[in-house]
Amino acid sequence: MFMPSFLPSKLLTLSLIATLAATSAACSKNNALPGGAEPAGHVEEGGVNGGGGGTLPAQPIAAWQVRQVIQRAKLSLIPLLNTKSLELVRSSSLSNVDQKLFRGDRTILDVLHETNIDVMYTGACKDGNGKEVDGSIFGLTPDSICISAERIAAKLTEERALPEIVALIAHELSHKLGADEAEATEFQKDVAMSLSAPYLKASAEETVQASASASQALQVSISTLLRDIDSKTEAQLDNSLTNFKSAEMDFFIATRNYPFSILGLREEHYFDVQRTRVLVVSHYLAMATSAYAAEELRMAFRGKTELTFAEYGKNTKEIDPEKNVYANEVIKLPASLEEAKQILKQTYEFYSGVSEIAGHMRFGTRPNAVPLPDNKETPFKNFVGKYKVLSAVCSGGKPSSTVTEYEIYNGSSGTLRLRKVFNTMTGDQGELINGGSVVRSGSAVQVEGNEEFATRTVEFGNRWGSHQLTGFQKDTLTIKKVSSQFEVTESYYERAENYKTDLFDEVTKSCKYSLEKMP
Repeated sequence: MFMPSFLPSKLLTLSLIATLAATSAACSKNNALPGGAEPAGHVEEGGVNGGGGGTLPAQPIAAWQVRQVIQRAKLSLIPLLNTKSLELVRSSSLSNVDQKLFRGDRTILDVLHETNIDVMYTGACKDGNGKEVDGSIFGLTPDSICISAERIAAKLTEERALPEIVALIAHELSHKLGADEAEATEFQKDVAMSLSAPYLKASAEETVQASASASQALQVSISTLLRDIDSKTEAQLDNSLTNFKSAEMDFFIATRNYPFSILGLREEHYFDVQRTRVLVVSHYLAMATSAYAAEELRMAFRGKTELTFAEYGKNTKEIDPEKNVYANEVIKLPASLEEAKQILKQTYEFYSGVSEIAGHMRFGTRPNAVPLPDNKETPFKNFVGKYKVLSAVCSGGKPSSTVTEYEIYNGSSGTLRLRKVFNTMTGDQGELINGGSVVRSGSAVQVEGNEEFATRTVEFGNRWGSHQLTGFQKDTLTIKKVSSQFEVTESYYERAENYKTDLFDEVTKSCKYSLEKMP
């Protein structure tokens, strides 16, 4: 359960969750379930009802209102799932559904970002047997789930629309990670309860807005702190650091409003590590005039010049590093003003990254990967060089310009970049790192790979649509070694709202280039 155990049990009777006793005869080829999922014949589809007894509300919402809620659903679901993942990391025992949704290489947050929602304005969704249902894991298009706006609108009031629709979406998403119907319904109830008044101190939207404001202040304060840092005296640096710590604390408070958390598990844990590093620098700058600061450092480091985050927490007893995924990160005691400045400089990328999360969340777009110790991989370093295009095979249409060369190189800042040579021009294609910049702004950039391949994925917009961003684009580039030569595959996917049909149109293009590395 997301909600505390002391909630009145009568609240359970207020949940509008119902399960349609429908089964699926076969998995859609466009929506294959992962290993460990229930066979299609055992997966039932989720639904909502009018509150029991077969009655319908006197003033139901309209289908267009369902669509509005779906467009805003990520605003509630992402921070809610963030909190759930933070709670579970300290749990000694997990339920079967929690194991499936929050443990492993792919979690429900990954599935949420990768899944489309097909909204049926008229008519029902269909299960694997063709039976009409409110929601289904089998969407009309690849990698999608289906929600019937017409069916659920008749069963919901405006007050209950948000928790019930978001919970139904969560139900269908859970099936994609192998949750059976009982587990999906359990998870659906948890989500609906967590989003139900009067236990919310603030809505998810209010929490995100407050976090966005605090994020701007954090960004300004870290920039001010590091501006001309090399020429600052110790007193000037101490004053700037005091202002930054205030903004840091405001951000820390704004991003946590139960049951919502703006930061995910890894961002939250590394935030604790970085706050500790800043605190150590603060004590170092003040210890000449503050006996308290000097004693804090003495108790923490106990004669050492560096120690792990876990050791620091054990020594000070002020923080709890237990089960922090970055417990082995090193905390250093500065030996000079220059070392203190260097530690602060190294925090800049992280604080800049986390300050952008709330802004993306407002629009349902995927934020850039925050610079973390375990996602600074640069797999493209294994493919530095120039490559001549020998041949190309495309599907879904040819590119507007013919590519003749690819080049992966180290830019002036030392960051790996991509350059493409066309038959008419040469174009810079941006950075090849997590969170890197590309030709177009407002995108989420992620890289992955090893010695055999490297992939960069760039996303624009919101898969579920919104008033500001009704389209979604995803560009993927993969380079890999094939025998003595190389191969690049570029894929383009677009999903845009069709205002005539009230559905989404999809476009998929792909080109595979055979390459020869140039001397």
